[in-house]
Amino acid sequence: MKCLTLAAVAALGAMACTAAFADATASATLSDLKVTLTDLTPGDGIDPSVTFTPYNRAYSAVALSGGGPLIQQSSGADAFGDVSTAVSMSSGGAYAGIAGDAYGTGATVSVGSNAVGSHGPSSDAFVNIGGYGTLTLAPGSEVTISGLVDVFASTTNFEASAMALFNMDISADGDTSQSRRAFLWTSPYSGPYQTLEQVQEESVFLANTTSAPITALFDISLNTETLADAIPEPANATLMLAGLTALIAWRRRRA
Repeated sequence: MKCLTLAAVAALGAMACTAAFADATASATLSDLKVTLTDLTPGDGIDPSVTFTPYNRAYSAVALSGGGPLIQQSSGADAFGDVSTAVSMSSGGAYAGIAGDAYGTGATVSVGSNAVGSHGPSSDAFVNIGGYGTLTLAPGSEVTISGLVDVFASTTNFEASAMALFNMDISADGDTSQSRRAFLWTSPYSGPYQTLEQVQEESVFLANTTSAPITALFDISLNTETLADAIPEPANATLMLAGLTALIAWRRRRA
């Protein structure tokens, strides 16, 4: 009877050893994105104008690993064209998208990812979205690109990390480059159950006070990355050890 009891304890210990859920979530959003033109010389008879020529059209790319890599990418019609990409699987998910009118009422650029470490060694979700290239600004014109930035990162334990990044740049020859960034990272070494968020208004601008068009580089990008590993619950690990010890003792008694 005692042998059967020991065997039962061993079985329960083995069954109870399940992986905990290490969870990581990150997001980055640029809302109310607007491209605004100002006429610096209203009496010259020249309307202010700006033309964006993206090296690549607005794009969204999503990569997800854990149970096999899954990668998707989409492109919009122009520098700020509507685009959307999303993937989902048991180990997490990710999305990226641009929607709205950046030249009018405003657009929203958003990315997000979630990784859950439970069944595999790790789960990694990566997402990126943006538009970059050149812009041509007419004489007597000023262009401003603005929006509300919200970056967020959260993890549940030491086996997870989350990163969220926003970047916006304008750079012209002979003109001081303007760059705006927001970055958050929850490090596994900083402790479990971290939640960080940063919200701020951001803008970059370029003014053409010459009598000829000028060309500048522009870049707007948002990306997130989340990573989570499977870990044993401490209580379950203790129960498993007790079960294995009981099993060893039972087998020795039978020998």
